Amino acid sequence: MMFFSVNIKRLVLFALLVLVIVVVGGSDEGNLQNNKSKQNHNIVKQDGRVRFTLGDREFNVPAGNFKGGTETGGGRLIRATLWGLLPDFEGYDKTKNHAEFVGVPGWGRRVQIELYRRGDRITVASMVSRSDQVDRGGALGGRLGKYDEIRYGLEYYRSDNWGTDIYLYIEDSEPKMFIRCPSEIALKGTPSPSCSYYWDISAETSYEMRYSMDYLPQWREIWNNVQQLVNGKK
Repeated sequence: MMFFSVNIKRLVLFALLVLVIVVVGGSDEGNLQNNKSKQNHNIVKQDGRVRFTLGDREFNVPAGNFKGGTETGGGRLIRATLWGLLPDFEGYDKTKNHAEFVGVPGWGRRVQIELYRRGDRITVASMVSRSDQVDRGGALGGRLGKYDEIRYGLEYYRSDNWGTDIYLYIEDSEPKMFIRCPSEIALKGTPSPSCSYYWDISAETSYEMRYSMDYLPQWREIWNNVQQLVNGKK
């Protein structure tokens, strides 16, 4: 009788274990389906274009210019990455330009744009303020407004000690774009130098763009093309 009783207990425990596995598995499958549903809701690919919402903005871009997106566990899109080839933002096409996007050392003609929700990147005004703090060794170092020269329509601040020079685009007396480029010292050891450009779209969304330093003189034309791209006019 004792042997029979032990077997009954083992069968009951085994049945409970199977039940737990089924419940957990079903829950995981449900979560996966929910996440897929949320992802499809955030990023919609149709008719050669990609539509998505980030922060308070809706975007509609050519599929070849959409590289990917990053979501939170709740399925909310917090970052999207766009890319293209300068100067006209030609989109990725595996049969035509794959090598220029992924096979060329350095940046070449490639440009990459990160779209962020506010909170994941500080504002341009905050960047300028931090960079201008002498006690923190900021790159501007208390020189805001006392630039070395106007270069390509930008305030240029040369750095003698830092590895980064600063360029500011000023509009209505306020910095609208913050640009970092390798300084002359840093350029000596940089085989493919690039510049990073930061600006704010709205109260909830901001940009970061990067491309070869060779294209810095064309920043305004490139910036205008970016506006057309993200506003769905390309």
